[in-house]
Amino acid sequence: MNLLRLITFRQQAAAGFDPDAQAFITAAGITDPTQQSAINTLVLDLKGYGIWTKMIAVYPLVGGTATSCKYNLKDPRDLDIAYRLTFVGAVQISSTGIKSNTTALGVYANTHFDPNSAGVYFDDAHLSFYSRTNNTNNSYDMAGDTSGGDWGCIIYGTRAYAFFRGKTPNVTIANSLGLQTAVSTSSGVSRYVNSSKVVSTTPTTHTLGPTQKTYLLANSRQINGETSTREFAFASIGYGLSDLEVTNLYTAVQAYQTTLGRQV
Repeated sequence: MNLLRLITFRQQAAAGFDPDAQAFITAAGITDPTQQSAINTLVLDLKGYGIWTKMIAVYPLVGGTATSCKYNLKDPRDLDIAYRLTFVGAVQISSTGIKSNTTALGVYANTHFDPNSAGVYFDDAHLSFYSRTNNTNNSYDMAGDTSGGDWGCIIYGTRAYAFFRGKTPNVTIANSLGLQTAVSTSSGVSRYVNSSKVVSTTPTTHTLGPTQKTYLLANSRQINGETSTREFAFASIGYGLSDLEVTNLYTAVQAYQTTLGRQV
């Protein structure tokens, strides 16, 4: 962590909100001062840690409405090409995040992001989501593929998986709470829980990712009975992260959740 850089970013914004944070706050219609402050600090932390540029889509899932939760912090335009969320089916939206109350088909949030069109490679990518629910649902929490092993960060039963082009490292975990991150780089494919790497394997191929959209709460392949019933309070899609960058991402996200009073 570059502590001096982080402090500098915060000092620069002391007199007002960061422009990227303000753009999101305006688009999402966030009027609550605590929520505004949390968003601003999240942006400053991601920039201070040097991982803002690694992000393609960041979903703060704040404000408690379909409108406030749909926007991408990196590009808060109300457009598919800006990767704003489209909620399909009975997605429950509240001040603590988004969730499905059923494992049945047809409930998800479509990010409109497909790696292939975005020029994102299998060996330089990450997916993350913050789970506020502890259960052993056999689910595809965050995924997009046609074969079940192409692109995803999931918890299936009691096992955490990373899916990147046939590389599927997985391990039993104690619970399904906290920041769940799947990372693929030229060094290997890894799965993290909060700041800890829990399993890894050898690198995958340097080819463009799948053409399927990435869904939250489900797989774009829409497998019957495998929709996630975990509540999401944050999600991100972006380029590959180092171990330190995953730790810093967790630190930033956990601070964000703590400010909002919804940390686990």
